[in-house]
Amino acid sequence: MIGLIKPLLLWTALGLTILVGSSGCAIPIAAAVGAAQAGSTAKDAYSVAQDERSVGTILADKALATTVKAKLLGAEGLKGFDVSVYCFRSHVYLVGIKEKEEDEEKALALAKSVSGVKSVSAYLLSKDEGGVGRFVDDSSITTKVKSGYIADGAMKSTQIEVETIKGNVVLLGVVSSGQDISRAVELASQVKGVKGVKSFLSVK
Repeated sequence: MIGLIKPLLLWTALGLTILVGSSGCAIPIAAAVGAAQAGSTAKDAYSVAQDERSVGTILADKALATTVKAKLLGAEGLKGFDVSVYCFRSHVYLVGIKEKEEDEEKALALAKSVSGVKSVSAYLLSKDEGGVGRFVDDSSITTKVKSGYIADGAMKSTQIEVETIKGNVVLLGVVSSGQDISRAVELASQVKGVKGVKSFLSVK
């Protein structure tokens, strides 16, 4: 029990989210301990996900992602540039919608200019279709993909970020094996409404 509580206390003190995805909510310590005492369900196991990175690496990645995001928000000429920034082991990923084709080149250059960034990859679709309905569909697909990971007993790694852009699912994170990558892509592709799956997953 002590071994479980200490990491959770550390993560909370560091202000890190221990929920998968971008909800930004941290699970309460009491709830986590209670779940451990009662026996974790599949959902609990996914919520208190095991990250394959060390705490130090997670902190460094979070700092880099924050710096890159701030640089993009402050850049001139990127009006309407809607992007999420992820960082895993100093490799940065930009996922979202670009207003103009040249926005991608500019965003990549800005992200690469941040000290400590090893590489930058992007999955940016043009803002030429969509609307509210499209975004509602994307949210629903993301939820279904995550639910599939929760329900699947073969998944060994659950610390996978999922974003859906115009029906295209993007997977990001560090997992424990190549088998986990293949299974994650397979499960995502099986969700109704998914047009394609782009994996930025890497093995620890």
